[in-house]
Amino acid sequence: MILLDSTYVHTGGGKVLLNYFLGKIPITKQKDIYLLLDSRINLKNKSTFKHKVINPSELERRIFYKKNNHKFSKYFCFSNVPPPIKTNKETFIFFQNELILSTRNSEFGYIKKLNFWIKKSYIKLLNRNYLWIVQTKHMMGKLSREFNIEKKDIFIYPFFQAEHEFKKKQKTSLNIFIYPTSLDKHKN
Repeated sequence: MILLDSTYVHTGGGKVLLNYFLGKIPITKQKDIYLLLDSRINLKNKSTFKHKVINPSELERRIFYKKNNHKFSKYFCFSNVPPPIKTNKETFIFFQNELILSTRNSEFGYIKKLNFWIKKSYIKLLNRNYLWIVQTKHMMGKLSREFNIEKKDIFIYPFFQAEHEFKKKQKTSLNIFIYPTSLDKHKN
């Protein structure tokens, strides 16, 4: 059985990606996946999976992992953070939050920036011989540099849900660029 740990995923892009990801898992494979969910999330399709809801805390994650480690053959951490225990099991970490790597272009105050720095330091502390998944080459480079991870251990797998179908116009300019994002300064 695979543990899909999505503790800390509860809003925004992470929640959208998690919903989309879970929706792509065939019903026949859902019995092989166990979800560890953040208590703050309202997830559409969690009832089709075996799951446990915990508070967003490393202590609760650690207790869960220690108690249930023998049940899982692989770990897939969906929320940037490696397992809270040392493990030799095949482990993948989906990393998508660039703010953990650098808050340089953000508009956050000192407390929020300190919070991200603590998260970054904690992830560095937990980093072992895990495999990492990112969505862009840019994130691969930043993750490799900031956490000293060899690029051979980082895989680029972009996935997203296409909300709109773009229709091709008869005449198009060669200089069209579309970059959908939020108004957050660090994303522009």
